[in-house]
Order: sequence, then structure tokens, then C-alpha cells
Amino acid sequence: NKFSASFGMISTTQFKVSEKIWGLRYIEKSYQDAYKFNSSADLGFNLDYKFADFISADFSIINGEGYKLIQNDEYVRPGIGITAKPFKNIVARIFGDTMGDTVKQQSLATFLAYTGKKLVIGGEYNYQTNYRMKDGQDMYGTSFYATYAPSEKIKVFGRYDDLNSKALAGESDPWQLSKDGQLIMAGVEFNPIKGVKIAPNFRYWNP
Repeated sequence: NKFSASFGMISTTQFKVSEKIWGLRYIEKSYQDAYKFNSSADLGFNLDYKFADFISADFSIINGEGYKLIQNDEYVRPGIGITAKPFKNIVARIFGDTMGDTVKQQSLATFLAYTGKKLVIGGEYNYQTNYRMKDGQDMYGTSFYATYAPSEKIKVFGRYDDLNSKALAGESDPWQLSKDGQLIMAGVEFNPIKGVKIAPNFRYWNP
């Protein structure tokens, strides 16, 4: 009842909680998945332990290259996360991992959300150093979103993402300037009949 383990080609845990609470992956991936901080699935194993109803922890060691590349180098990506539910409808999570040798890629992911019956509000901050183990390729940013369901058949949603990267030594522009920017999204999801969802939405990307 408290312990679970999985191994093989598994779902990664870095953004699993935030993705589930966002709940609209078919419309847009969650922040870390959309901007390549980590893959949604990978080869490896994961251990979960629930200490109490309000706190649990997970430990994983994965390939680190996603499900498209089984093993392209000799490195693995160990990570540990803690999920807490200190109050009713409040979820908080922190996760960190590392990968590499001389130049290490390291990630920090933090998340906080309110999950009411009709209203859901979530926010996260993510930071990754030495992306793909290349020295100085740091990227970071925030994501805020909210959904409101006035009825069982209608859900209104909005989201704001901010993606940034740092400049390499001796450079003035961020290393991935062409991909940095802010996303603004808003829409309405209709569920007219069971198994059918229609979600017209507006998106604005500010590079």
C-alpha cells in the first residue's frame, strides 16, 4: 500500500504530477515536456514510497535520452522527488536530477497547485544547467495556468509560459535566443457527449 516500483520503458516522474493537474496534454504538453527539460518516458526504473497521506517520495535512475534513443552514451540520469499535500486541495512538489561526468546537466523542478472541485490553479519554476551536458547552456522559466469548470461539460482554461536561456561566456545574446519567449494561451473545452471533447483555443507566442 505504501511502496511501488516500476522498470523498463516507464513514465518519467519529473513533471508527472504537474502534467496530471494541468490535465490538457492533448491541447499542449506541460512546460518541461514542451521545452525539452525532460522526456515523458524513458528506459530505467523508479521507486515510490508513501510515508503518509500528505507526503511521498520517488527515486529514479533513467537512461536520460528519452524513449527515442535507448542508449546513445554511457551516462544515466538519477533523480529524486518529494510530493507533499500539507492542506486539503494543496499540492507541492520539488524534484532534482543530474547527468554527466565532467560537465553535468542538472535540473531543478518546483511546483505548487490548488486543486478545487471546479477551480484549479498551478505554477511551476524550472531550471536546468548545461543542457545536453554542454557547458554554459542553462535554461530556466516559469509556467502558470488555471482551469475553471462551471459545469461537467464546460471547462475554461488559460496558461502563461516564460522560457529563458543564459548567454554563453563572451556572448551577449542567450544561447538559444531563437527558442526563448513567452506563450499566452486561453480557450474553452466542451464535452458535448461522452468520449468527445472540442477545445477551441487562442495562442500567442512572443519571441
